[in-house]
Amino acid sequence: MVERLKHVHKLYEDLGTLAAGRVIGVTRERVRQLLVKGSHLGLFEYKPFEYPFVAKETLIADYRKHLSLGRVAKANGITSGYLGKLLNGIPCNSGCAISDGLFVLTEKEKSVMDNAQVDTFGLRINQDVCFTTHNNKLHMGTTKRQLKIMRDMAPLLRQVLKPDEEILLAVRAASPMSWFEQLTTGWIIYLLKRCVLVFTNKRILHLPTKMNFKPKSSVAQVVYGDLTEAKVSGFMGRVLKLTYKTGKKESFNYVESPEFKKLKALLSTLPKGGQPSEVSERHHLCPRCQVRLVKEKFTCPSCQLQFKDGERAIRISVLYPGGGYFYTDHPVLGLGDAVTEGLLLILFVGALIDVLTGEKGSEGWALVAIFGAALFIEKAQTIYHAKHYVSEYIPVDKKFLPLTAPA
Repeated sequence: MVERLKHVHKLYEDLGTLAAGRVIGVTRERVRQLLVKGSHLGLFEYKPFEYPFVAKETLIADYRKHLSLGRVAKANGITSGYLGKLLNGIPCNSGCAISDGLFVLTEKEKSVMDNAQVDTFGLRINQDVCFTTHNNKLHMGTTKRQLKIMRDMAPLLRQVLKPDEEILLAVRAASPMSWFEQLTTGWIIYLLKRCVLVFTNKRILHLPTKMNFKPKSSVAQVVYGDLTEAKVSGFMGRVLKLTYKTGKKESFNYVESPEFKKLKALLSTLPKGGQPSEVSERHHLCPRCQVRLVKEKFTCPSCQLQFKDGERAIRISVLYPGGGYFYTDHPVLGLGDAVTEGLLLILFVGALIDVLTGEKGSEGWALVAIFGAALFIEKAQTIYHAKHYVSEYIPVDKKFLPLTAPA
């Protein structure tokens, strides 16, 4: 018996789990009993892992917040298996800190776990619409994804939403872009132009984002009264197409697939007509006071909040390699452009010196013209992009103090 106890203890020490009993064909509970017996006989010291107790109220509150048992376990520093024992009231063996058995959820508490009132970050959300599928069925996966999309946008949305305005759906997409932007930037433009569209009972909020879908503190709106048509197309990509009363058309490309069917079903239910805006098309708002911003004017006419402006973007683009991209918060493009411009500038200056010192003849002037033209084109492209990026109205000071949203 002594040898058997020592053998079981060695297996437990080597494998670090009560499942070591599988090696000798015994259960985890039997291994625990043998270890306890050996410890009482003084053959070795057995100290079982002490699981912490977590109150039911804490678990239920965390589940409402995370909507994931795995995240609840991680937040409380326990394993998913032990969390399952807590929730299901399975008695823990004496190796646990609670040797007299764990709590059991009441029917009401189980109902709460099954139908958790989720944390909506202080936003007014129509859950019957936002958290359902395109077939109007409540779905936990849809709920989690919608909350994930809105989580980072919540501070800005709380500031912008009106008291009687509620969210119907949030989707990720790419902001409208010109064909020249697509031609000169390539596929990465769809990452640079990422945005979140929030459909409410009053309007569509357009929130430009960074490549990781973090907000830029920029906000635009489309009032339903400004639209003559809103439709989605699945041909050659998932696209939301808007037509304004001015005749202008805009496309939001790469609507993410989980929301595409839901968006298609939602468009037919959105308010038709209504009071149009002064400009009758998509326009930017001051993120601080929600007043409409004037096109090409980079100061809020109401609260005087300053935005990154086109003239400064042009000056920086001309003076510094990649400066326009860095100024408009596109450091990856800025670094690439700085390397390209720097190389072209070196080649241009080198060719010019060769001509002026007489080392090269007419072919030297040809190289000067080629490198000079290439540098000019690169600068012009940077200026064009920088002017388009500042049109998103990015605040110079992103730590501004918000004002109350208008009613």
